[in-house]
Amino acid sequence: MKRLYEKILYGEYKKSVIIILSLAIFIILSFRLLFEPRISKVLENEEKVILIEGKVENFQRLRERKSDLENTYQDMRSYVSGTEKNLMMRKDIPSILQVLDAQAFNNDLKLTELTSGSLEEGPEYDLMQQRIVMKGEFEQFIKFLEDLQRLPYFFKIESLQINYDEVITYIDRNAVQLEIDIIIAIYLKTE
Repeated sequence: MKRLYEKILYGEYKKSVIIILSLAIFIILSFRLLFEPRISKVLENEEKVILIEGKVENFQRLRERKSDLENTYQDMRSYVSGTEKNLMMRKDIPSILQVLDAQAFNNDLKLTELTSGSLEEGPEYDLMQQRIVMKGEFEQFIKFLEDLQRLPYFFKIESLQINYDEVITYIDRNAVQLEIDIIIAIYLKTE
């Protein structure tokens, strides 16, 4: 082995070793100077491509969602235009109060107070608050609410209080009399 080593360093293979080492150094330097920046650019571009692919997928999902939203919007517009026909005008407030009074009477509730509250004006509709205080049994009140739900008016319940009032004795049973205080907001057309 020592002889081969000496032949390589001092003898006949010295030129071949120098040429091979020179080529190896040239290849390594060429790779580092020429190809390494290109490889890093390729890797950088690959990351950009992955980001762009993600954005494209997101865009495709959004485009699909857009058509769903447009369909939902059209459905809502047709619903709103249909419901606008059912909105009452301010001039109809007395008839609304009569209907609420009749609903309480039809459900065997004793109406003790029916007062109009504030009127909030909005760009598309107005909200009129209405306070209703009545006495009756719980089942009668539930039926009253069910009947309210069937009315052609649009409203929301803003406040509801149920208080114990007294026990009423009938021939066949005892019943708990409740005092129900409810505030509803009725939607009205803007004039």
